[in-house]
Amino acid sequence: MSMDQNASAIIAVFAHYGFRKTAMEDVAKAAGKSRQALYNRFGSKDAVFLLVTAWGFALDVQVIYKNKIRIGI
Repeated sequence: MSMDQNASAIIAVFAHYGFRKTAMEDVAKAAGKSRQALYNRFGSKDAVFLLVTAWGFALDVQVIYKNKIRIGI
């Protein structure tokens, strides 16, 4: 899975269950990784959430920037 696919799948899990009810096991399953692998890489559910949220925000900024150039603002 690519970063785009992983992040999209993880965001979908958080959106479905909400942050509090989402377990790292759910996140790991969505990412196709083990729970321990995620803890080893990121340290916490908070860190995973912040990463995918920042990733999504960065994509939004890219879209806005491209559209701004297109319409000449």
